[in-house]
Amino acid sequence: MKKDQEKYKIKIYTDGAAKGNPGRAGWGVVFLMGNKVFEIGGRSDYATNNQMELTAAIEALKYLKQTAIANPHLHLIYINPLKEKIEFPRVINELPKEPKAIKPHPYGVEIGVLLRMLKGTKAKNLLGFFEKEFS
Repeated sequence: MKKDQEKYKIKIYTDGAAKGNPGRAGWGVVFLMGNKVFEIGGRSDYATNNQMELTAAIEALKYLKQTAIANPHLHLIYINPLKEKIEFPRVINELPKEPKAIKPHPYGVEIGVLLRMLKGTKAKNLLGFFEKEFS
């Protein structure tokens, strides 16, 4: 892994457990990227420890796949503890255009912001102000 890619490395921890084995059970996944933490989890009214531990690993992979689908410019490589590689290749090579700022809608503007906008406008009247400053 290249040194600049190291900051994008994600560590994944999975676990599952059942009370009574089988019994009430749950699974969890923790994703760590630097100092950022993201967690997902679930439960079952009746399952075994093994079922929940496998469910956690499967759900982690599903989450990675969904992330790759939602971000087509992302190239994601998962390396499991056995050093096997699962790759979610980039499907788009060009990044989307930068979004353009849009003018606010009058319905969502607070009164203080509206007053500041009124002071800074070059419009000659109220109708001109609303036509020029809002979408």
